[in-house]
Amino acid sequence: MLGTFTLGALGAVSIYAALTREFEGVCRAARDAVHHSVAADALIPETANPRFLGSRVTAMTPVQETPQLFTLLLILCVVASLVTFLIAAYRAIRGRRSSAFRLLSRWATGALAYLAISVVVSLVRPARIIEPGRNWCFDDWCIALEAVHQKSSPSGGDIIYTTDLRTYNAARLPEGAWGFWAYLRDESGQHFAPTAGAWQDVVVARVPPHGVARTSIDFAVPESVRQLGFVTGHGGPPCGVLPSLLEIGQGGCLFHRPNMIRVR
Repeated sequence: MLGTFTLGALGAVSIYAALTREFEGVCRAARDAVHHSVAADALIPETANPRFLGSRVTAMTPVQETPQLFTLLLILCVVASLVTFLIAAYRAIRGRRSSAFRLLSRWATGALAYLAISVVVSLVRPARIIEPGRNWCFDDWCIALEAVHQKSSPSGGDIIYTTDLRTYNAARLPEGAWGFWAYLRDESGQHFAPTAGAWQDVVVARVPPHGVARTSIDFAVPESVRQLGFVTGHGGPPCGVLPSLLEIGQGGCLFHRPNMIRVR
């Protein structure tokens, strides 16, 4: 049984990689026209290292955190789980408790297999460095780093990094980022939380369809730090276990392999 599960997990990883390539190809053609006007005027951060930027791209296609196919798969699994619970409850009420227990046991086996595959994909999936100015999309909600400014902190010893951010709603309905979180991550994996500010209201505000909102977030970072990446997400606490593993391919943050935008 272990060999069968291993082959299934490896097969899922192969399918994930193939679907990712296919999805990015389709998404590139479908969304380029929508995002062209937003991405074309993006600014290169003042502290950006050229070796991370490559050649200047006038119209950068968006980067999806995970293929939308896996979002649909998660929705399907949630619906199937609800149906399973209703059937099990009905059988238990009718006195068929052994049948209800068997059904729930099968559901638990499937749920564990799903989570195991999600863990394997998160472990083998390489972290991605996203170019400044490019839309980083979580389904239809996207964020981009337009510019970075730095100055010494009043107390000394730290540098204040101000990240100018742009959010974009590619959906047909107003949409915001519930449970938004962000931090800067250095080369050793240490996290630096943002300071409180007006951005906390801007990122959760519902943006009109194909609309754009802008805000800035400050981070205090020690002067000794040489490399920084901007990591973000929403829908739960930073790198929350359940939000990260429920959607296949989104758990890299749990294993210190998050996607990020290079800040320095």
